[in-house]
Amino acid sequence: LFRSHKKIQLLTTNIFFRHRRYEDLIEAANILIHQYKVKNVDFHIVGDPAPDMGYFQLIEQLVKEYGLGSYVKFLGK
Repeated sequence: LFRSHKKIQLLTTNIFFRHRRYEDLIEAANILIHQYKVKNVDFHIVGDPAPDMGYFQLIEQLVKEYGLGSYVKFLGK
């Protein structure tokens, strides 16, 4: 499935609170893309960052550190 040429679209929706554990999603994306070399996947995150901007910025920083900017899209609320 992940080796096909079709683009895989993964979507999550929620408000950005620390107990939502978005960092787990980013870790999973990092493993899929960098360890397993799955390049045909996009992670779309729909959610309001306003309730915890510090946490949202932490997640943005993880995406940047792992080089996932072209795979992880923050779509807002």
